Amino acid sequence: MLIPEKFDLLKGQLVGSGITSADILKGIISLIFDKAVLRPTFCSMYAQLCSYLNEKLPPFPSDEPGGKEITFKRVLWNNCQEVFECADKLREEVRKMTAPEQESERKAKQKLIKLRTVGNTQLIGELLKQTMVPEKIALDIVQELFWCDHKSCPEEANVEALCQFFNTIGKLLDENQKSRRICDIFLYCLKKLSTNPQLAPHLRFMVRDVLDLRANNYCTSLIL
Repeated sequence: MLIPEKFDLLKGQLVGSGITSADILKGIISLIFDKAVLRPTFCSMYAQLCSYLNEKLPPFPSDEPGGKEITFKRVLWNNCQEVFECADKLREEVRKMTAPEQESERKAKQKLIKLRTVGNTQLIGELLKQTMVPEKIALDIVQELFWCDHKSCPEEANVEALCQFFNTIGKLLDENQKSRRICDIFLYCLKKLSTNPQLAPHLRFMVRDVLDLRANNYCTSLIL
């Protein structure tokens, strides 16, 4: 298990562990990714680890003729994208699980969707801090999370993920004039959500906390 006290030791061990093929690289990345997404408290540390490994590990030839090199960053980003795609598929499965005897399984899948969506979004925010993800891609993800499929508000897991994203990376985005203008639009949408009666009360409070945080220039001491 990766913990702050062993961070320097473990990152060196990973580099020297014999990652000599694309398959081994993909396996290591999947392991790191799953740990990061399911342990969001440590997302910052995992993002630092990813940045370090991206610099230290070599690329590998593509599996396909003429294909792009298999790099740490590219494989990691594919994993991030797959979480969103799988979440959409799981939601569709959950919608079809209407029988009473499926309630337990339905709740388990809903919990998994929430855990992975929130954790994945937080990891992407931390990767953006490490310049492992371009701002444009990160903002595209925010737009996707806001997408409501013609409903009046996004999925609850998406709202929580959005709040976590802005808590993690909002200050950094506001430092860039272009991304700040885009954030203004997203925060306006969040403001509308904060009064939407179709959104659960605890999520409305969560959204308001994000709005307050931004209003105070992401200085938490001013809103305690």
